[in-house]
Amino acid sequence: MIVLSMEGLSTAALGAYGCSWNQTPHLDSLAASGSLFDRCIVPGDQTADVLCALWQAIPNGMGLQVISDDLATIQMAGQCDCAAVRFIDSNAEAFPAEDVADTILAQLLAEAAPLVSSKSLPGHAGITWIHSSFLVRAWDAPRSLLPAESLQDDDLQELADSVDDDLRADSPLRYFDTVQPPRWTCSTADDPDLVLAWMNTYAAQVRLLDVMVGILQELVDGETSRLVILGTSGFALGESGYIGGDAGPLTSPRIQVPCLSWGEGIPNVRYIEPCSVITAWQTLVSEQPACHSLLAPEAWAVPIAPEQPPIVTKGRDGTLGITTPTWFYWRHQNQEQLFVKPDDRADTHNVVDRAGEQVLQQFRMGWQSEGT
Repeated sequence: MIVLSMEGLSTAALGAYGCSWNQTPHLDSLAASGSLFDRCIVPGDQTADVLCALWQAIPNGMGLQVISDDLATIQMAGQCDCAAVRFIDSNAEAFPAEDVADTILAQLLAEAAPLVSSKSLPGHAGITWIHSSFLVRAWDAPRSLLPAESLQDDDLQELADSVDDDLRADSPLRYFDTVQPPRWTCSTADDPDLVLAWMNTYAAQVRLLDVMVGILQELVDGETSRLVILGTSGFALGESGYIGGDAGPLTSPRIQVPCLSWGEGIPNVRYIEPCSVITAWQTLVSEQPACHSLLAPEAWAVPIAPEQPPIVTKGRDGTLGITTPTWFYWRHQNQEQLFVKPDDRADTHNVVDRAGEQVLQQFRMGWQSEGT
């Protein structure tokens, strides 16, 4: 089994999760022929804790080797029962890479290739875990990965440059050349094109990931191995007025992460009920699946049981999130918010003032009984 985990991976930028403004053909193909978890929630906002919980859920007897470009991840892996741990030191440049091969992610996967190739290691059993933090550390993906309509038009730019300064109209910003990921709070005074520019810049990073996933699929023999792609944290892309991996409150864009898998023994299904990323991982490595809900015709009209056990997310600032099939409840200090799920995917409409005290009391009793 080969796992590629990413910190700061947003579901909003992936076609398999309904994105219409970015193209991820390799990830879409992987999801179309494998398993996808539609509402996968992390238990906290600390990647180290999420990874530790995932590794602790690995069944006994399955060896684990970890390779990462994130030093904190490697230090934690060194304290776990890993067969091998390897750190890839890749410093970010001041500007985006000109070529895919020069990016942090490409360098990481180049080092990992001998470990994941089923051709070079026939009969190898265990888990090779590749983890990258480039989505929250350095946006070095070539901007040429963006589609032509997202790039500056050279002819239009040349025309604009030929006009007198007093007459020249500023062309809309399409993307940013910075490699520093944003942590930005939007305001009503900001030009909406700024949000779109950040979304396009993030899209280039996800397109880089998509290219790398295509290469991984070529290295992995799907008849004897499994490939898992998952996020250890999400990323806000303008939802509720925030952009960044840790920007804004701990709401759905930051705690919902992609999780999809392809390969030997992986069913072609879509799990629609909300679940913890830990539960999703246990489903992929266990003989007895922990999740059973499929997006199949016979299940379309079957209501999801609202009494299903909730998924609890804890933030380092004391924030508490509770996800159920029909609600997402958010609490920080004395502030409460409530969102109807799955319709309100980006937590746009807070209905806490219309929910009624009885509904809120049920949530309060629930998290108190969970010891959170």
